[in-house]
Amino acid sequence: MHKPKVSILMTVFNSETRLLRFTQRFLLADAIESLLDQTFQDFELIILDNLSDDATYEFCQSLAVKDKRVKVHRDNKRTNTEEAFGKLLRLSVGEFIVFANDDDLWEKNYLEVLVSASQNSPDVDLYFCNAYSIDLEDKLIHRITKSKDEQVYGFEYPPILRVSQFFLNRNPLPKIFGMFKRESLEQVMPLKTFDDLGADMDNLFFIKFFAQGMRSEMIDVALFKYRERPRPLGDLGEKQTLSDSDLGIEIQRYLNHQVDFYIQSCREVLNQFKRNEVAFFLAFALEGFLKHTFEKLSWLNANYSSGYIASRSIEKLMGTLKHILSELPVNIADYNFSPNQNETEKLIFCEEMFTESQLAFASEQLELIHNGIEEICANFNVDNSLCRFDELTRIYSDSFNKKQEDLLTSIKEIPDSSTPEISVLVTSMNLSGYIRETILSIENQERVQTKILVADGGSTDNSVDELYKFTTVNVVSLKDDGFVDGVNRALQEVTSPYTAQCCISDSYASKLWLHEATTFLEKHPDVSLVWGFPRYQSEEGTLGPISYSEFLFRETPVLSKMYVDWLSSGFYFPEGNFVCRTEVFRSCFVTQREFEFNPVEAFLEFTARFHKYGYLSSHLPTIANYGRRHDNQSGAMLTNSGSMKKFHRDYQRKIRLERRTFLVRRKKSFINSQGVVVEELKLTFGVLLGSFFKGGISKIFEFAFLIKSLIPVKYKTQIKSLLFKFGKYRRRMNKKDSHRVKTN
Repeated sequence: MHKPKVSILMTVFNSETRLLRFTQRFLLADAIESLLDQTFQDFELIILDNLSDDATYEFCQSLAVKDKRVKVHRDNKRTNTEEAFGKLLRLSVGEFIVFANDDDLWEKNYLEVLVSASQNSPDVDLYFCNAYSIDLEDKLIHRITKSKDEQVYGFEYPPILRVSQFFLNRNPLPKIFGMFKRESLEQVMPLKTFDDLGADMDNLFFIKFFAQGMRSEMIDVALFKYRERPRPLGDLGEKQTLSDSDLGIEIQRYLNHQVDFYIQSCREVLNQFKRNEVAFFLAFALEGFLKHTFEKLSWLNANYSSGYIASRSIEKLMGTLKHILSELPVNIADYNFSPNQNETEKLIFCEEMFTESQLAFASEQLELIHNGIEEICANFNVDNSLCRFDELTRIYSDSFNKKQEDLLTSIKEIPDSSTPEISVLVTSMNLSGYIRETILSIENQERVQTKILVADGGSTDNSVDELYKFTTVNVVSLKDDGFVDGVNRALQEVTSPYTAQCCISDSYASKLWLHEATTFLEKHPDVSLVWGFPRYQSEEGTLGPISYSEFLFRETPVLSKMYVDWLSSGFYFPEGNFVCRTEVFRSCFVTQREFEFNPVEAFLEFTARFHKYGYLSSHLPTIANYGRRHDNQSGAMLTNSGSMKKFHRDYQRKIRLERRTFLVRRKKSFINSQGVVVEELKLTFGVLLGSFFKGGISKIFEFAFLIKSLIPVKYKTQIKSLLFKFGKYRRRMNKKDSHRVKTN
């Protein structure tokens, strides 16, 4: 069987409709046509469809029927980009590998030129041509790179200089779309993300690529056209308006991302190079970090309109970065490398570039940047405890004081991204207009394996037909006895360790919400539930304010503190905005039989049982779900009928009962999902204040009940006897007084 020399790997997802809001052209067809028209014909084009729900897969299949070089595979589950390319690499057989986007263009002699270069320079690991960036209408924007900027990645320069130069520039284009030697690519694969943003995957790939001594060669002819699409943070391509609190969370995520990329790059250098070469890298890494953090802040400012606090905070940190850049004592251009230097001379020169004064300067400036990030987080009341800036500072401060292997051990590795399984329970009833948006928001959740279980209550519109359009949806019932029955029917089908619930008219705000929540639960086995902020939207989709905004300005209670807060405030977990361990969800959610005997509001009852049973919860400072207000909303109907008032009275009664139980026992035991006691809360004066003195005269009476419960039984009997005698004496004296009045 013939093995093609080149394998072209392409992932597709909704390529027919994804860009319709920007252009009416079918860009996938143009991209594949430009590949199939190559003058070099000995290649295979392997396409992996990531469960598209438009006609993308069918279009690719039709091409495979016409051209045997095209091989189409359909994934069995939604995966992220790095996993998809890993699968494609395993499916390929070519000696050389080319990655291809579904909307770029290639000149007819693209492969011919690269294959010819591989024959002339067989020791190179990556061959690539220059390129132009183009817009959606194929208009040339600019040439992507220059020949002199790419020379450093070739034979003449040492690997440490290649890595340092790449970290400074972070210019993966057009290299990432060049032609890799299979064996070289497999040494660096897999592509990996290192945080919830999933960005800079290609940049970290090339840090590893050059750190392992790989070399590249550019043919300075523009034979590739890279498609630039609108990529602001807003989904619709326009500047978004966010509150200061929302923007604060986004700024924190992107700044911490820059820190994590810095640390991951340092790890690769520490793993691959000698001590003097590590010092050389550190001399220039600060400049790269400053440069790209400044660009990221500018990008955030450009794509978000914001309030006074946000603008001032961003501008202040940008000013700090700009000042440090102007004060840098050394520049990578100062490194006058000579090809005639031997290995010893290179190492000596590397160490000279990173002097004690350079170390002191870098440590001082990193501290300034850290303070700036902490100030931004404080301005927006955002928890920044997960920031790894201390590890970054330690790399610089310990670089001369520790052995390299000790330093490497002290830097914690960011764990590999896992893909835990989670079931999302959805109830549906005559809301077909919202189904597509809701299901897509679940399908598009990244780095988790989602199982969508839908219980339809007997819709009379076309809801069921809409549901069956999605291959990922499991319709568990077509007729139930209401919301509680629908959730219980879906719950019977759950086999995954985590469960979430989402109404058919709502949608998840972030593609990483389920990943963040399940990852948190995996790292904290004693926590049974994690919740995020809800944000309501109108029937037309206009966003409203964030709910529970009080937690934006004070510490959100977690673990046992949430129990204390619940006793006082009556806070209940927002429907659709939490992820729970499945066994806990089952134990706390009301069954249909219980509901028929004593109707309750499902999530008020869930919260009451959760705290009564002693489970622990935590919170993630992010918007989890957009809850839509509409005429058929069950909550609105319950409110209009007066049932909601009854449910809330019943809920408050259960809180009072739990408070009294806590008072009598004077302690509360908390358990994990397996029923093992993991924490115990004792009734102290501080807990007493938190539980009973946050408003409400009824809680004062409960405090009197507490005092009564603290009196030993033997003294209670004596007090009752004295009170009885005193009352009898008062009644006798009152009779005597009334008799004197009558006599007089």
